[in-house]
Order: sequence, then structure tokens, then C-alpha cells
Amino acid sequence: MSKLSKGLKVIEKLNSAGFEAYVVGGAVRDYLLHREISDIDITTNAKINEIALLFSNVNLEINDYAGITICFEGEEFEITSFRKDVAYNDHRHPVVELVDNLADDLIRRDFTMNALAMDSKKNIIDLFAGVKSINEGVIYSIGDPRVRFNEDALRVLRAIYFSGKLGFTLDQDIIEAINSFDYVSYLPKEYIKSMVEKILNLPNKIGLTYLSEYKILKGFPFYQVLVDECLYYNACKDDMYALFYSLHGFLPENERITNEERKYAKAIAYLVRNKFNGISLYDSKGYLLVEAEKIYNLINSIKLYNVVNLYNELPIHNIKDIKYDFSNVINKKRSKIQNEVIELILVGKLNNSKEEIENFVNLRGNL
Repeated sequence: MSKLSKGLKVIEKLNSAGFEAYVVGGAVRDYLLHREISDIDITTNAKINEIALLFSNVNLEINDYAGITICFEGEEFEITSFRKDVAYNDHRHPVVELVDNLADDLIRRDFTMNALAMDSKKNIIDLFAGVKSINEGVIYSIGDPRVRFNEDALRVLRAIYFSGKLGFTLDQDIIEAINSFDYVSYLPKEYIKSMVEKILNLPNKIGLTYLSEYKILKGFPFYQVLVDECLYYNACKDDMYALFYSLHGFLPENERITNEERKYAKAIAYLVRNKFNGISLYDSKGYLLVEAEKIYNLINSIKLYNVVNLYNELPIHNIKDIKYDFSNVINKKRSKIQNEVIELILVGKLNNSKEEIENFVNLRGNL
């Protein structure tokens, strides 16, 4: 049984107890688009304590939006009581109060395609022309987008995200609102990072194009440049920091980039910026070669192929491959001479033979 079928059974159980209940939001939109449904939200005029009495497996941690999570036939569903927004804090978080009707609950949602509801018989309740939005492939705001974006600035990036996810265009009123004021500047940087990653992870580039064309992230210059370059070079989420590092030779501090992300980007950029010369290949120890080759080929018109073969053809891959025992070199000079030998072998100025290396070491030792 599909998750939607189980969700409709949850609604039937609420209906049987005398309550209204509906599937709302993205699940209804995706149902009409014939897309896979993964998350199902349910709204009802039942209160939290009334919902909890009807289901045996309930998470009693009530969140700020009067919601409760239940487990029904092996699936989790979030059920919220009908509510409306009465105010917004910090251009992001709503102050809500409970209401008794579905219309007030739906009007608080961001876009018309997300304000659809479905009853237990799969009848669609469409109060704001959400079906029209889906049929046209255009994202419309519920009400004046300037007002809605000022309430919750994240709605700007959600519009961009849905555009990329669904391949929909933005309504002209939304575009004009985005151009009229920098709502995104209200958001903390962690929201920017998260949403940029999500948008870059989408196969459709229309959302990325909007970010770049209208400079929506101008208040966050690093992410605006990153988005522009990812669009230009056709890079995805996994490439974004490595691409930036390869182009610019650094990643800025204080951008919530993790140490792991930074280390990965730096390792790839080292190979790319050195054009996979022998020394950089040797230092790589054979790691991230395919990933670095991809970044190099995104940037450069002359493509490289099979960098792994270049690595395999190196005359040496580690110190054990060198045909000389460095234990005879005095300690204070050993590391320096050893590194010089490695570099000379890799650039083809010294053969990996005991005799030639010994002659070089003796010469260096006497200097």
C-alpha cells in the first residue's frame, strides 16, 4: 500500500471520530503532477490531545506549529491543527493561533500550488487556483508576493527551489517582487548555504538561472559568485567548493564550510591548478583523481582523459619505490634530500637507479 493510501486511511480515522481532515501541500501537488510522494502532511480541526487519543503510536513532542507526529502502519505522518499566522518574527518564523476552518489554514501557505488539499476520497479542494498553476507550469504567490516575502524571506529561495525541482517558471509578480527588495538579506547564512546546495542538487537549471540572472544572493557575495560559476561551468552541488577553489585558489573563511568540505576542495584544486603534473599526482596518492579530472574538464576547453592512467604511469608512487636506501643520509639533511630526489624523478631529471641517486645524494651531502 502506498504512503498516500495510508495517509488517506489516517484521514478516514479522523473523519470517523467527527473531525475534518485533509492531505495538504506538496503531496497533493505531486499527486497531480504524477510525481513520487515521499512526505505527507495532514491538517485537521482536531486538537493535539484529540489526535493523540485516536492513535496508539504518537510522538507527544508538540512543536511551535501545533503539530504532532504519528506512526501509522509503519509510516510517519505529521498532523497539524488548522491554524493561521497572526504575526512573523525576524522575517521568518510565524506566530500562529488555532482556527476552525480549512480556508484560514490554506491561505497562510506560500504558493498556490502548495495550498491544495485532498479529502479521504481524493477530492481536491482548490481555493487559490493551485491547479491552474500546475497546469500552466507557473509558480504564483498567494496574495501579494512582496507581503509574503517580507513575512518569510525564505519563500524567495523556496520559489527558486520549486522552480528547479518542477521545471516551473516564476510568475512575473514574483520576479518583480524579488527585484524590488533584497528580502534574502534577512536570512542567516546557514539558510543560504542549505538552499544553494539543494538548488544545485536539482537536475533542472532554471532555478540556478534565476539566482544568477537576478543576483538574488547579492547580499551574500561568496554564494552569488559560486552560483554564477556553477551555472557557467555546469557544475552540481558536489562540485561547487572544489570548482571555486580551483578557480580562485582559496575558500573564504566564515562561510559555514565544514573542514571536510574544505579539505576535499583543496585536494582537488591542488591537482587541477597544477594540471596533474607528476608532483601533484604523486602527492595525491591516487585519491580524488576522477573527481579532479571532472573539475578540470569543466573549466578547460582542452579536456583531459583518464588521469588515473597518468598516475599509474608515474615512475614512483611512494618512497618505497625509490631504489635507494636513505637511512645512510644524516638525519638533518635526510628529509630535504629525499624530497629533492622524489621531485627530480617525477619531473624526469633523475632516473630511478641506485647509482644515479647515490651520486646525487653524495653531491648534495657535500654541499
